[in-house]
Amino acid sequence: GGGIYSVGASSAIGLRPRLGLSNVTISNNTAIASGGGMVNGGEGQLTLTDSTFSGNKAGDDGAGLNTQDRAGMTVARVTFSGNEANNEGGGVWTASERLTTIRDSAFTQNKAGVPELDEGAVPEPGDVIDPSFNTAGGGGLYSENGPLDVTGSRFSENNSTEEGGGISLDN
Repeated sequence: GGGIYSVGASSAIGLRPRLGLSNVTISNNTAIASGGGMVNGGEGQLTLTDSTFSGNKAGDDGAGLNTQDRAGMTVARVTFSGNEANNEGGGVWTASERLTTIRDSAFTQNKAGVPELDEGAVPEPGDVIDPSFNTAGGGGLYSENGPLDVTGSRFSENNSTEEGGGISLDN
């Protein structure tokens, strides 16, 4: 997680770690791996409301937000915009065994499968970067093998180099 990394285990008596975030802006962070804006993993339970994830970048999955392992997540009234992942899930990537719930949120101008440049390389004007170098789905949202419930949300102007510019489900 470039901005926030929240991964925890259950306590000895089975209590799961909880994190609540409201009215926060997580922007312009970079992760070499997953979760440019945030990683939510382990056994954690994330509640995220009235917030913005923008301009984050990830070298792997979930440029805005990455939820994995056995972590649960409830998202309400959150904007994901202008996030870029080299792999799946420009806005959000989820592969949790637990339910991911997204309500009344907006996914705009996120990108998945953004080609990686060699370290230190700067493209010259007119250079053609072959998108087949890096194929990935879910420009706005990518879900892999987990329960997902999305209601009242908007997906617009998201792009991917493979399937699902707005949403890609691999369940």
